[in-house]
Amino acid sequence: MAQRAVALNDALPLPHAILGRVFSWKRQYDLALVEAQRAVILDPNFAEGYFHLGNVLFLTGPPDESVKANEQAIRLNPKPPDVYFFLLAASYRLAGRYQEALAFGKQFATRHPDFHPIHFHLAVCYAELGQLKEARVAATEMLRLNPTFTLASFERFWPVKDPAVMERTLAALRKAGLQ
Repeated sequence: MAQRAVALNDALPLPHAILGRVFSWKRQYDLALVEAQRAVILDPNFAEGYFHLGNVLFLTGPPDESVKANEQAIRLNPKPPDVYFFLLAASYRLAGRYQEALAFGKQFATRHPDFHPIHFHLAVCYAELGQLKEARVAATEMLRLNPTFTLASFERFWPVKDPAVMERTLAALRKAGLQ
């Protein structure tokens, strides 16, 4: 549908932003980046465009660029949705900024305690910081909310481009007690 919208009017930023997300999940990283960047070129004040660009950069890298795009999305939106802060926390995590990732992650978890990905995020952050007790608590909560989670299914599902990011994440999850 987004491709059809672009075909009808190439000047609309939202279809480009959505295409960026779609292509990233299809692991077509170059196309994803082109489309997401096109959205913010078309409208440099489009917060949602920066959110989608940040999401694409979260998967394709570099993580610091994902952080910048997500911070810009938050600056541009006078009432940013909570998901913006979740993605910013996750981007901080991939950038190795674990304390900032934890701060935003904990804040998000208090507002959305049943959102299992936030507990995944917290488990990874705590494990990376060597706080294994807290990592295990977060991992246990994630499994309570998503009992079918396995490392193998996560590895198949998460379309991150850099194999080193995947390996680092899997290693942290193992430290947190997940299999």
